[in-house]
Amino acid sequence: MTRTIKSLQAGRAIAAIAVVAHHSCIAISDFIGGMPAVLQRILNYGYLGVDFFFVLSGFIIYYSNRAVADRRGWSARYVANRFTRIFIPYLPIGMSMAFAYTLRPDSVGAQRGWAWFPTLTLFPAGSPALSVAWTLQHEVCFYGVFWLLRRAGQLLPGALLWAASIVVTNLFTTAPVIPLDLINLEFLFGIFAARCFLDDRIQTGPPWIMAGFIAVIMFFLIGERNTSIIFGFGLACLLVPLVRAERAGKLDAGPFLLLGAASYAIYLVHCPLISLSIRLSAMIGAGWLPTLVALLVASTVAGVAYHLLIEAPAIRLARRLLFLSRARPETPAALHVE
Repeated sequence: MTRTIKSLQAGRAIAAIAVVAHHSCIAISDFIGGMPAVLQRILNYGYLGVDFFFVLSGFIIYYSNRAVADRRGWSARYVANRFTRIFIPYLPIGMSMAFAYTLRPDSVGAQRGWAWFPTLTLFPAGSPALSVAWTLQHEVCFYGVFWLLRRAGQLLPGALLWAASIVVTNLFTTAPVIPLDLINLEFLFGIFAARCFLDDRIQTGPPWIMAGFIAVIMFFLIGERNTSIIFGFGLACLLVPLVRAERAGKLDAGPFLLLGAASYAIYLVHCPLISLSIRLSAMIGAGWLPTLVALLVASTVAGVAYHLLIEAPAIRLARRLLFLSRARPETPAALHVE
């Protein structure tokens, strides 16, 4: 039986809030200003929450499917679970943004060059209307590659081949297609971490922690967004001793479970909410500090409400209609990570 990993749930909560802080910082800089340079620099690193999500996705998908992928009907359950988990919470917000941009083609967001097809399908080509949905295009791509390699029985060799293709492609071009984008390596780092965690013959502890911190420090010394896979590799190294510490009863992440479960909802709602709220703050002349606090609180509260009132009930209903409620879930219920 697959056990829940509460520490990863806590990590998802922190990652979601970090992304909100990153986008709040950008909005405040554009509309209000006045934020201290040091704080602005710190909050701008909130984009690393995306790197954590990618590493975590690789970890959880491998962790939750390792023992069930050879069972009859796994493919259907896998596809249905991935579809319901990603699209049901996303589509109401993604389509709302698309309709808003269609009605207001002169708006700043509408000028990004979005298109209906990637908005509706998250196909890894073109731009969805919801700006942060570019990460979901990578997720969908990863889910497809994972399914293909797992069904072929060549997951690890295939993952290594995919990694090599990504590296080679990026040596010769700076704008590869989504399946060959360098950031996809973070999914593979997560698979590597999950495999090491599950193999009790592999000893973890100081060497893994040291490797993780060295990679994280290296990233901050470089400080460039396009090198964040170094940070992702460090996170993957740190995940292994972290989840083993929880398994040994040394960690308790219980208080973060709700925020972790709502992290996807927070991620989906925060950009439209910030876009509206920052204009209101600028209109009433609010300072940067109350605006920052308001954006963080509002995004978190709205995300939790969306999770409790729409996301979770809709996913339960969809899976019941798809006859998934009687089957053993691929992902632990407390994680909601897909």
